[in-house]
Order: sequence, then C-alpha cells, then structure tokens
Amino acid sequence: MSRFLDDLQENSHHLKERFTTDYAASAEAATVLRQATAVDAFMKQHPGIKGSSEWEHLASGLGRLAVVYGTKFPLEGNATVRRVNDGEAAKAADAIDEHAEHFKDAINRETALGKPVSDGLKSQADIVKNAAKALESKLKDSKPATSEARQLFEAVRKMADSAKGLTPASLSVLGQMREPLATLGLAFGVTAPAPGS
Repeated sequence: MSRFLDDLQENSHHLKERFTTDYAASAEAATVLRQATAVDAFMKQHPGIKGSSEWEHLASGLGRLAVVYGTKFPLEGNATVRRVNDGEAAKAADAIDEHAEHFKDAINRETALGKPVSDGLKSQADIVKNAAKALESKLKDSKPATSEARQLFEAVRKMADSAKGLTPASLSVLGQMREPLATLGLAFGVTAPAPGS
C-alpha cells in the first residue's frame, strides 16, 4: 500500500506541474483520480485502518478536484475526466470567429440567394464574430465570461437557423464550428449548438 500511495503522491505532483492556463492536465488528473479511487476502495474495505482519518480528509479534496474536471470522486467505471482552461477556450472562441468569416465567404458564393437574404446571413455572421471576439477577450484576461458564452451560443443558433436552406458546401463551412463550440460547451458546462446539421 505504501508504494501505491507514493505513486499517487508522485502523480499528484506531476498534475500540479503540468497544469497551466493553456493546458488543463486532464490526463494527469484522470490518473490521480483513478489511482485514488483504488485506494478509496481499499480504505472502505478496511474501516478503522491506520490513516483512515487522513484518507477521508484527502478524499474530500479529491472530490473537489473531480468536480472541477466534470466528474465525481470516487470515479465510476470509465468516467470522463476533462476540463477546459481559459487558454483553450480562448483558442476555441478565436476559431469560431475565423469560421464565421469563412461562412461569410461561402454566402458570397451562394448565387441563388437574394441580396436581402445574403446580407441578413452575413449580418448574423458578424454578430457571431463580435460575440466570439468578446468572449475571447474575457477569457484571455481570465475574467468571468459565462454571459459572453451564452451570447455567442445564441448568436450561433440564430445564424444556423437562418442558414437552413443553403447549399451543402455552405452548411459544411458552418459545421466547422462544431468542434470549437463543443470545447466552449465543455468549458462552460452547457450544451453547445451544432450548426451545419
């Protein structure tokens, strides 16, 4: 058991070293939580064993760590352990800004659209771009950004709803937003829109 606890301690230090604003160290957190789950199971099978009180204190901290990574402690089965840091989320917001610009280019290639429809879609894309830039700015400054994320998600939903009759090529460009939107959804704990479907 001593060796197992030493490994847990070493992996905990590794998690602390790897965690940055750009890297959430999710894999490292998963390793720590999985090892700790095994120790927790052992401790529960041996109530009153030396170190039980200390373990219970540590387990409460592991519970808080698990919540930050979108799961609970002890881990159940193959639970997903994932967190998105501000740097990762800011990159996702920047990608959405870029995809919205590509969407405007795709609208320009939609020859069957009338000018009012085309202008309306490009206006929706500009709203998405501005919302993405506002979110990215807040994230880069490590400031609360939940409101900006909601505004971006709502702008994307409106743009996607307006784009339903477009050609597959334009919808494909819109669909490129899915991955960065999913990253932001994970970062903010909400279901992100799925444009281009």
